[in-house]
Amino acid sequence: MLRRLLGEKSKVAKQGSKTILIIDGNALCHMAKYTTGGLTYMGEPTGIIFGLLKRILGLARRFKTNRFVFCWDAGVTYRHVDFPDYKRKRWDQKMMDAQTKAEHELMVVQLINSRYYLKAMGFGNAHHCYHYYEGDDLIAMFVNKLFKKYSPIIVSSDNDLYQLLGKADMYHLHKKKIFTSVDLRKQFGISPTSWALAKAIGGCNGDGVPGIKGIADAKKPTSKALAYIRGELKKGKILDRINSIEGAAIQCRNLQLVELPHRTCGKTLILRRDTFTKRKFIEVFDNLYFKSFLEDKKLKEWEDLFL
Repeated sequence: MLRRLLGEKSKVAKQGSKTILIIDGNALCHMAKYTTGGLTYMGEPTGIIFGLLKRILGLARRFKTNRFVFCWDAGVTYRHVDFPDYKRKRWDQKMMDAQTKAEHELMVVQLINSRYYLKAMGFGNAHHCYHYYEGDDLIAMFVNKLFKKYSPIIVSSDNDLYQLLGKADMYHLHKKKIFTSVDLRKQFGISPTSWALAKAIGGCNGDGVPGIKGIADAKKPTSKALAYIRGELKKGKILDRINSIEGAAIQCRNLQLVELPHRTCGKTLILRRDTFTKRKFIEVFDNLYFKSFLEDKKLKEWEDLFL
């Protein structure tokens, strides 16, 4: 079967596109968990990997590029050192019972396997966090490295990444549309460079970062944090709290948690060249028993987009 599928010797892909998709690997895998996550082969879970590859194919088709950079989270990070309660609620929810814990552990195994199989397919940029940083830090570092020469598009649904708009656009995974710095200004009335400050003032519910008392996470345009940055707060208790010594201390602490990349990130990241071949693709699809990707029509689509 493999000989028939391989046909002539494959060539390494040509990569002339200026568009580079910078992928929030954890977000993409979590989406796959709730769609194809139940798939297994020979007793081993493969559904998240299948869902990830299916989305990669769709993104390549949508944006007409075969250039991908994948970024995954680490476990404990420097933010936990700065603030021990960072993401604690999220972690506690995963560990609340034996079933949830087992599902989380299986998820982690597939996340690790995903990086392995992407590299086996020839993706040169499947990056796991180094030295206690987060995937968001890697995304920010790549955006800062690439935006002057390329057209990076962040693929995620994490609004923490709005601070990178202007240097990159963002494809929102849940809304399935591009979100830009222009959209940010229209919706929230501030620039991307002010987004981290808004999160520092209002806190971040998802990451367990408390803001100044009485101020909500900047998820809606009505947030007092956004109103303050827009210059709309002229007087009152909220303004007094923001300008107080305690308010300044909270902002300083939170900026260290929400700014991207983390202040200690200093490593230079390398954009590696991809080495796709038809043989690599087929071997991975065959090993994982992803029969639909081996069908002539779908395999041709992989070839047309990546080779």
